[in-house]
Amino acid sequence: MNDLLSRIEQRAAAMPWMTAVRLSGEVVTYGDLYQRICEYDRVVSRHALSENAALSAALMSFLPDAIRRLEPEVQGRWVADAIMWLGRGLAEDDTLSATG
Repeated sequence: MNDLLSRIEQRAAAMPWMTAVRLSGEVVTYGDLYQRICEYDRVVSRHALSENAALSAALMSFLPDAIRRLEPEVQGRWVADAIMWLGRGLAEDDTLSATG
């Protein structure tokens, strides 16, 4: 998980305009994603939740309305798929721990 968050932070610093993930056609840039993770990190830290919670919450906040109307389980799959996409190329164990 630390490798994934480091990757997002590094790409946000170097290329904030670059697409991090697409959610049902909606583009989320590395800059926007990192900023939202930081915003949620303050909240989840206060409640002793993990960094994964900040990433998941950030991704949930970007879900388009069409996906938000779906069942929570389906929304969770969208978030898990986005985390897997963002972690592609990282060590498999680290990426898997980000979702499970």
